[in-house]
Amino acid sequence: CAIAHVSAGQKIKYKDLFVLLSAKQYTEAEPFLKKYLKDNTDNPNAYLYMGLILEDKAAHVDILKETERYASLLDSAVLYFGMAGKGMTEKEVSRNEDYYMMYNRRDLRTGKFGVKHSDVVLDIETRMKLKDRAKQALALKAKFKAAETTYLKSLKFFKVIQSEYPDMKHLYLQADDSLTLQLNHLAQLYDSCHVHFNDYKALAKMMGKIGYNQDLDPQDILDFKRDQSPTDFYSDDIKIQDFKRWALSTE
Repeated sequence: CAIAHVSAGQKIKYKDLFVLLSAKQYTEAEPFLKKYLKDNTDNPNAYLYMGLILEDKAAHVDILKETERYASLLDSAVLYFGMAGKGMTEKEVSRNEDYYMMYNRRDLRTGKFGVKHSDVVLDIETRMKLKDRAKQALALKAKFKAAETTYLKSLKFFKVIQSEYPDMKHLYLQADDSLTLQLNHLAQLYDSCHVHFNDYKALAKMMGKIGYNQDLDPQDILDFKRDQSPTDFYSDDIKIQDFKRWALSTE
């Protein structure tokens, strides 16, 4: 590709750069496209592809572990799609049809293949909605963290109760109103985890593909003194201790 031999001082020809862009070689094309856009601010197709590159980058980011970066990439993509939309005229599309071949389709009325300005505009308008997905991603992480945090709180609270009695026999014998309150609080904490997790799952379903499909898998507590270690909320099968069932049966 001719663009690979462009030196620091040379101007980048968009037709050379487009070879990489049309082949979706985004990693190789991105630095050249950034350089090109510094010197050229009137090319809607270049803005469109910069948006596509950023959207593609976001698609390869872990939405739960790198949420801020994911949202930032989508926000930046939307910015470029907006700039592309501003210059996307009938004249632009007809004059540079080769650059818009990804929109090439058969006209049902005439039977001829071609690129329609309206198709390009509609696609850009659709991609602008990624702004909403960026906001949803931040909300998704908040609901996910709330579920994880409340479960860890219930685990910590269970360990407090666990440390106060050498075994279940002593717990029953020494039980009082204070313990009853503790058991109720433990059940409420555990319930909160489920509420937050259900909110997370509902939003995840609405967003579509997010790269995760976890489910809570409550485990009965059969040994009161067994060490209950934290669980991995990023795994598909999230094994959690059923503190509510234990608390209610103990009560």
